[in-house]
Amino acid sequence: MGDSGQGMNNPGIVTLADLEAGMGAGEKLSGPDVAVTAFTASPSALLPGDLLTIQATVANLGSATAVGPFDVWIGVLNAGFEFARVTIDRLAPGEVRGGTVHFTLPIAKFATAYPPGTYTLYCTHNFGDSNPVNNYMLADVELTDTQTGAIQITVTPSGLNAPWTLTGAGGGTQSGSGSTLLTGLVPGDYTITWGDVAGYDTPTAETATLATGATLTFTGAYTSSGDQEALRMWFEYPDSFCTTAAFLDHVTAHIVYMNPSIPSTRGFECGYDATLPGAKGAQINTNISVSFPVDVIDVGLDDPGAGTYNRIVGFNNPLATSSATVVATLDIFVLESDEIFITMRPAIPQSPPIDGNPKVVKEDFNLVSVPLGQAPGSPSLVINPAGPCPVISTK
Repeated sequence: MGDSGQGMNNPGIVTLADLEAGMGAGEKLSGPDVAVTAFTASPSALLPGDLLTIQATVANLGSATAVGPFDVWIGVLNAGFEFARVTIDRLAPGEVRGGTVHFTLPIAKFATAYPPGTYTLYCTHNFGDSNPVNNYMLADVELTDTQTGAIQITVTPSGLNAPWTLTGAGGGTQSGSGSTLLTGLVPGDYTITWGDVAGYDTPTAETATLATGATLTFTGAYTSSGDQEALRMWFEYPDSFCTTAAFLDHVTAHIVYMNPSIPSTRGFECGYDATLPGAKGAQINTNISVSFPVDVIDVGLDDPGAGTYNRIVGFNNPLATSSATVVATLDIFVLESDEIFITMRPAIPQSPPIDGNPKVVKEDFNLVSVPLGQAPGSPSLVINPAGPCPVISTK
């Protein structure tokens, strides 16, 4: 076996079952016993571009000469890739042949065809002897890719689905929204640009350097811009987010469009869930019915037993807006004595853009994405709070 600097692609893919059965094409012979007696690959962990050194030894352990020609080769199991192959004409009893293969992992090829992971190399032959058990040996190598890094994009407040655009070290761009982790990135300078979110001040763009094997964090801290446009809920009495109610009471609440950016609206989309925080998973009996200030078509689907409600509402005539426009009134029929959370969310299904916000409909029937009036993770309304009112309102 000789010294080779490059591999070759073999159309045939060799599996472990092939090796265990023996690779000989002819009838099994009784005298010779060609065996792979040593096989190593080092280092066991490599990066693209590293030098892999493979050493292999074959010997005739039988009592008769192995008359060829037959091949001995080294490849990657289940991959159809060969590092080297030699042809042996004859191998006398006790004769040993050995060799070393030096192989530099090509960066471009292995980045696409062989992603990071563990690969099993094999050395075998196709001499048809009577003892296939020693016809092969295996060696594992780990192909890693620590020449890249990761970028953690974090948006605050938590749950805000703010858009962003990341410009990479090579000039390419990637866009997304909300908090996310990006991996497998080339080291170098990156710039993140934050998109606008209604009711929030937009963070300034930031540039930082990603080092090899490191994780770079960009944080977009969005702050409330004051009395923001929002869709929120209020109890009619008292004029607040929390109230108490006895079993069988009816409680009135409103869905309110706050600080609108449009002079009138043709409808809105939102959803809300009624839950029992003290009895997770329990069916809720409290029922919520809805009415509207004008005639509407509402195609939202409700599941009162699950406490799930959806409003997908079109007003028959435009509804003029004010600083606090009631777009729906809820009649909450209290059938629990426990604490009840009512939490507003986007409608299901949600109309584009899919940004985690409810929508209102402009007079031209285009949609306006409107933030929720409560902080992420906070309920919108609470009946019979167990302690201080837990609703966290945005401005």
